[in-house]
Amino acid sequence: MQKACTIETATHQACAECQDPLVFSLDVAGKQVFVGITTVLDCLKIAEEEGIIPPIDADREYTVHGWWAKIRGAFPNVKV
Repeated sequence: MQKACTIETATHQACAECQDPLVFSLDVAGKQVFVGITTVLDCLKIAEEEGIIPPIDADREYTVHGWWAKIRGAFPNVKV
């Protein structure tokens, strides 16, 4: 199975348009695509909700101290 894309770089400079603190540069079929960390986290949450990956908080009670709660605190733009 061939990879759909490769990660070229990750930069810690905030995206001027989206304010993401980390932006990945991907090579997708020879085209450069930029994806912010909040988009990656949103995709991870969708995968969790669809049952594609196990629940991240599965081994602990969902509280303000849970993994997603910490993500919401660090990245308020994430839709989790």
